[in-house]
Amino acid sequence: MFINDTELPSAIFIEYILNMCQLHLDIFFKDHMTKFVQVIKAITAALVMHNDLKARNFMVTSGERVVLLDFDRARTYNNNTITAEQQE
Repeated sequence: MFINDTELPSAIFIEYILNMCQLHLDIFFKDHMTKFVQVIKAITAALVMHNDLKARNFMVTSGERVVLLDFDRARTYNNNTITAEQQE
């Protein structure tokens, strides 16, 4: 599904996440940073540039799931038009 699409994705996805809270420095662990980096790498691999990475856009669930929010400034790219700088 979507593998042979010729257009870039364009969608709004809404998910209600139970017990989600903003991450505060007093409960910040090294594992959270590792998960944040994994989330950013996954989004970048999908050729999406978030363009608004800041602490308040990262949330954590009671099960320690890390969620990145607020994609209103995000941009998508295809492999043919992305520059090396954008890829970094």
